Amino acid sequence: MNYTEHGNKSKKYHVALVVILLACICMLIQMYAIPVKNMRLMSLANRFTVVLWIAAACISLFMNGTKDLMEIIAIFGLGIVAFLFSIFDNMRTYSLTSLLNFYALPMMIIFVACNEIGDLAKKMLLITFFILSLLFIGFSRSSFAYRLEGEYAIINIDDLTMGYPNQNQAAFYLFICAINLVIGAFYFKHKFIKAVFVADFLYMLVLLEQTQCRTSLLLIGVFVLLIFIPKNIKTLVNVAVLWPLVFALLAQWLYPYLEDFAILGDTFLNGREEIYSRYFDNLSVSTLLLGDFQKFHFDNLHNAYVSIAATVGLPVLILFMYMLRKHMQINCELGINKGYESVAFIGFICAVLYFGTEAATAVGGTNYAFMNISLLAYYAKPFAQGEAV
Repeated sequence: MNYTEHGNKSKKYHVALVVILLACICMLIQMYAIPVKNMRLMSLANRFTVVLWIAAACISLFMNGTKDLMEIIAIFGLGIVAFLFSIFDNMRTYSLTSLLNFYALPMMIIFVACNEIGDLAKKMLLITFFILSLLFIGFSRSSFAYRLEGEYAIINIDDLTMGYPNQNQAAFYLFICAINLVIGAFYFKHKFIKAVFVADFLYMLVLLEQTQCRTSLLLIGVFVLLIFIPKNIKTLVNVAVLWPLVFALLAQWLYPYLEDFAILGDTFLNGREEIYSRYFDNLSVSTLLLGDFQKFHFDNLHNAYVSIAATVGLPVLILFMYMLRKHMQINCELGINKGYESVAFIGFICAVLYFGTEAATAVGGTNYAFMNISLLAYYAKPFAQGEAV
């Protein structure tokens, strides 16, 4: 398919513009509704977003063809097989919702891989995250700023949650928002706007520190460092894609040596080896190949790869890893411009590294997926421009 055809390009440009506008609105609605406990508003926005991305992915595939996206289609097929095999006799709404949450990120990658994200769409994303940052500032000063939804009750804690279910979830939202603000500082030319985005970024760092989430604090440091130091982009891609798997294996095999190793005031693994063992200690041929949907439902096993393998099997995980690497690799080959594109690419690298300690950031649904995709949108080129891999 010749992407340079004017008519086709125009369609892709406008499809991207409409979908991103609607997705931005839905994300802001959900991010507001969760802390204020407006479940009806949150549910409506979430359902609309799911339908939106399914439609957007299908339309994008129809417009672009499937030549370079077969691995994403395979993820859908194998995931459904595992889903049906595991719970055919116990079909539940929660199980289907979990599967759709997992598909959110692949669906959005299909969309980005097929469509042109123009300057207007990028500006909408940056403005949306600036508005979101103001929302976070307001929530950080609210009566529910330090509210935690425990297993049995809602309690107050010392770590900032901004009204979200826990401090780790709040930290991820702040982390992605902060990266978008840095991208905005590089993107906009006006000095005053740059200064506003930089100041806002610094305030997000203050809030991030109050969550006491070590993963976010470490990765925001890695993000800032990688902006300014020389780096090999292809090496970064491989490290990012492999890191969640390496971290999970290290937690299992080297636990006796890491048990007392502390970082930022807490043990390095912080009990994650016990969570991972729920999967590793009960491996069989069937669970290795097809997972155990009934048992795991893409639960937050604090590692995205472990959660995917545990729920729908190793073949889906391998395809998921291949999809991530392929997308980043193609864009490396097509060229990532210095400035905001390079910053966004580094941001997405850090978002993938985040998969190593939090599963929800990859499989938790539309909000998490859209936050990841917001980073791709600034630098990604449609797959149709690159050679088949």
